[in-house]
Amino acid sequence: MKLRHLVLIAVCLWVSACTTPDDVDAPGTLEQPQPASVGLFSPIQLQADSTEVFLADFFPEGAWPDSMVLDPHLTMVADSAQQMLTIWQSGADLPWLSTLDLRFGKHQYNILVRRAREVDVKISYDPKGKTYQTVQVAGEINGWNPAMGEMHLGPDGKWEIPFKLNPGRYQYQLVIDGKWMLDPANPVKVPNGIGGINSELQVGQDLGRSIASLQLRWGLGKADDELLILPRVRETDLKAYEPKNVFAFWENERIALTPSKDPASIESLNLVIPAAAKALKRSHIRIFAHTAQFWTNDVLIPLENGKPVLTAGKFTDEDPQSNIIYFMMVDRFANGNPQNDKPLRDPRVDPKADFHGGDIAGITQKLKEGYFDSLGVNMLWISPIVRNPEGAYQEFPEPRRWFSGYHGYWPTSSTHVDHRFGSDQELKDMVREAHGHGIKVILDYVANHLHEEHPMIKAHPEWKTELYLKDSVLNVRLWDTHRIGTWFDTFMPSLDYSKPEVVEFQSDSALYWVKEFGLDGFRQDATKHIPTAFWRRLTQKLKTQYMLPEGKELYQIGETFGSRELIGSYVGSGLLNGQFDFNYYWTLKGVFSGGEKDFVRLPESMSASETAYGSHHVMGNITGNHDMPRFMCYAGEALGNNEDPKEAGWNREVKIKNPDGYKRLQLLQAWLLMGPGVPVIYYGDEIGMVGAGDPDNRRDMIFSGLSPEEAETKAIVSKLANIRKRNMAALYGSTEVFVQGNLIAMKRQYVSRPLWLVVNLGKSAAKFQFPETKALVDAKFYFGKGILLDGGFMDLPGLSFEVVE
Repeated sequence: MKLRHLVLIAVCLWVSACTTPDDVDAPGTLEQPQPASVGLFSPIQLQADSTEVFLADFFPEGAWPDSMVLDPHLTMVADSAQQMLTIWQSGADLPWLSTLDLRFGKHQYNILVRRAREVDVKISYDPKGKTYQTVQVAGEINGWNPAMGEMHLGPDGKWEIPFKLNPGRYQYQLVIDGKWMLDPANPVKVPNGIGGINSELQVGQDLGRSIASLQLRWGLGKADDELLILPRVRETDLKAYEPKNVFAFWENERIALTPSKDPASIESLNLVIPAAAKALKRSHIRIFAHTAQFWTNDVLIPLENGKPVLTAGKFTDEDPQSNIIYFMMVDRFANGNPQNDKPLRDPRVDPKADFHGGDIAGITQKLKEGYFDSLGVNMLWISPIVRNPEGAYQEFPEPRRWFSGYHGYWPTSSTHVDHRFGSDQELKDMVREAHGHGIKVILDYVANHLHEEHPMIKAHPEWKTELYLKDSVLNVRLWDTHRIGTWFDTFMPSLDYSKPEVVEFQSDSALYWVKEFGLDGFRQDATKHIPTAFWRRLTQKLKTQYMLPEGKELYQIGETFGSRELIGSYVGSGLLNGQFDFNYYWTLKGVFSGGEKDFVRLPESMSASETAYGSHHVMGNITGNHDMPRFMCYAGEALGNNEDPKEAGWNREVKIKNPDGYKRLQLLQAWLLMGPGVPVIYYGDEIGMVGAGDPDNRRDMIFSGLSPEEAETKAIVSKLANIRKRNMAALYGSTEVFVQGNLIAMKRQYVSRPLWLVVNLGKSAAKFQFPETKALVDAKFYFGKGILLDGGFMDLPGLSFEVVE
């Protein structure tokens, strides 16, 4: 094993210029071959102990640098055989941000490094003299896995356990001799988003909230190749929040910053766009900064042939921030070819769980009719369309109902389109039609498991993980205690990804769908149940065998229920582009459905996601999905308090009782479509469809005969989506949130002109005061709801919103 151990100084102060060494090529110089890379490098987030960095994540063809430079407060061991670096943080003086500099000949790449944020936390429980066999803690702290929260009995008679956690709020419960309960010593109890209550732990200072105190602005310089960086502290006495260091990158190379010569901008910096940017249709400038307390929001500026993009136009696959995703269950969306309708008509299978006839041809039909064009979406996520079993199967949990494979998640083939959904040619025709409308298509890919009828499982039974664990426990749906390897059902064996042949087979299968059908990426099912080594190998293949040869970027978004730390561990260069931000959704659902009255939790949750994933992340922000009751069940009071949503969907007709639910859904859609991240619309949520637990939340799509409330909701969603597509602030702007009573406002800003969304969550009219009244001169009110009053106030009716530009 060849080891390289290099520690060199790489520090650049706020008031000094960040220069380029004489023996390193200027950014973008192409005098010698450079290692191939795809996309913008994700920052390296250091862990409290050690951090592994795989260079193939950044250079998929396996290039190894001639030298590597880190901040002196970091220690590194490099293993060229494994293409891996191991980094340790040593000392408390490490700045919040630094860089890893990789040199190849005379060319240098730079990767941002973020300091570890964890703090020491101890949770304790006083049994007050009672004796227990086991006391555990389970929650967002440890992926709700009691086995990872075993508490130990101390000499003082109290049970305790230490954790290293990032600052923020964590929901949890105690598990005492197998019984789940709230922590009696903790008075803070909060809704869990699905009808229950959890204890909540506040860890350290919520550093993410300091982001709202400092905004990193940018403007255009005097020359057309210059940018002006303007750090702004909202409260000037907060010296602790003044920026200490600013990092600017063009693509994946750090570029110089110099103090502005303009006396009026003494606290600003100038950035000169590299000349090489003129040769590229699309490239990017990124700006990061940190204070003495934490890192700030970051800035992302798309360039077109070296000029900042100032107006939204036609974006490419290199602009994932422009994605607006529409997700449909293929079988429940539109029936374009009745000839392939093949319901099982098995008396054991309720019609709700049988095939309904939706197909690929139906999607093509709606594309031709312009449904998605008018709605304003530009990416379709289609449920799995691989071959599924011909017959019915009985699920393991009680009451052991029978299902067909209408949903597509039971693969009996990895390369064939199910005949009930269509044919290979129909899929090619659909993708071609979508691309003709400027709409991308991503496929829901099932990598975790195969159905027992799959030929590869029959040929290789050793590919299965164990159905029974060592203690004879059935290894089915142990989502957290046996996250890697648990089976989804007794007829669906999970794959053993410790076997290289499994990794190669499944990654080759995914690659086939991209190469054969020209798809634009994947929604990756059950991400957290598969080791990151598989996602790393798959992404490497997609880059080397498709993205680099075709000059095209793909978008991969994953599904993981868990903490932001767990979700984020699957996102980054070499892994997935994003995942669904379920933690943010739980907060959104509580606030906008009317269940959560503490509205400050919304900006806190936004800040936590920005801290975890970056200001310009491409995480999916959902209106709902096929695995949970629809938002309208809560906003429209279709489900009763503490009612089992799954059983309600089977046993009664679930209907909207309160029409205010449509207004609340409109508020949610406005927040998602004007906010950061990638909006994801679950089919039917554009009109306010209702549905309890699976499969009631997968009703057939409605296209005609809409009620006035449904038609109004669809028109509002369409208008919002089209506003987003045309407005750079909604796509690339910085974000600030203001709470005033029942009013929540979000300000997005790109260059100088802001975009405001103001939401009234109360039932009565209320007045919002804009913090900056000068921004309202010649302002445009998109929906005609807000009435501007003297003094920078806007009067807004109850349960309504306004978009102001």
